[in-house]
Amino acid sequence: MKKLFAQILFFFSAFAFAQETGTIAGALSDKEMNNEPLPFANVTVKNTSKGTTSDFDGLYKIENIPTDIYTIVVSFIGYETVEIPNVKVEANKVTEINTGLGASAAALDEVMITTVSRRDSEVALLLDQKDAVDIKESIGSQELTKLGVSDAATATTKISGVSSSEASGDVFVRGLGDRYLYTTLNGMPIPSDDIERKNIDLSLFPTRIVQSVSISKTYSSANSADQSSGSVDISSRSLVGLQEFGFGTQVGLNTNANAEGIGSNFKRTANESDLSLGFHSKDISTKDAITDQTWNAQSTNMPINYQYSLTAGKKIGEKFKVFFTGSQSSKFEYSEGIFRQFERNRRNVEFTDASLYNNTINTTGLLD
Repeated sequence: MKKLFAQILFFFSAFAFAQETGTIAGALSDKEMNNEPLPFANVTVKNTSKGTTSDFDGLYKIENIPTDIYTIVVSFIGYETVEIPNVKVEANKVTEINTGLGASAAALDEVMITTVSRRDSEVALLLDQKDAVDIKESIGSQELTKLGVSDAATATTKISGVSSSEASGDVFVRGLGDRYLYTTLNGMPIPSDDIERKNIDLSLFPTRIVQSVSISKTYSSANSADQSSGSVDISSRSLVGLQEFGFGTQVGLNTNANAEGIGSNFKRTANESDLSLGFHSKDISTKDAITDQTWNAQSTNMPINYQYSLTAGKKIGEKFKVFFTGSQSSKFEYSEGIFRQFERNRRNVEFTDASLYNNTINTTGLLD
């Protein structure tokens, strides 16, 4: 009995010890070849047996490194060896080191070291993509910020083989549209916001709540069978580091909506007062909302686009983290021209002087 107890205790001790490891990953570039990826370079953890070589894309990854502070050595035949000191490896986190090698001595100020707990960097996502058994492409929030992308719908178009239609809001993967797609959030299916569509409008997800957007273009046991062109998965953000706080605001004008004669009399719904922070809050039945409220349009002066956001988070203790991010935006649009409506491919309605006033309010919140 004592022997069995000792074995169980040893097992749990080994399990607990195994959890206190981290990963070092990154990308190497060749300074002699205009910063092209550098394959087959050696990356080692000094004074240990840990090490690896970069692949054809210059990517490398060393896993299961005990938490401590190390010196990383990067070398390649015919190039100067670079030693990077004071690299801290934290438990269950990825320390990302990106640097370049050249024939002359490399300056350490060109070495980029970051530690992340969420896998949203370009290097981390490329490494995941290489390990995937299906055809999968991802783009992370760091890359989206560089590209100036504001929502998940636009983010998908930065992936090869994906396009979108501004007129309908559809996303097309390999030329196939809404009925052939499948959308999930953190692997769970999302209901559509439109009864005439199968998938939710991806523009409802601002990039501030997105860690990464992935598209699998082949069938996989991990995905629903209810797709044939692509499966879109949105990974939500979580707290990075010990604490985080940020506030942002933005104001703008749409020149069409503020044109002469339009901006001073911009038409809005008579039920605008029923909305609070983007949510409908009128406590009356649907029938009364149709029959007892006016259908006459109201008007407003100077329709101004705005957006504000708040992000806050804190780590409490060793494992408990609280993270919140929320935003609201209001966008005004105006267009005019010919309006045509078709039924069974036959035109049954036409107006030659149609005017469209549109005000979109989007309120988004994420609590983790």
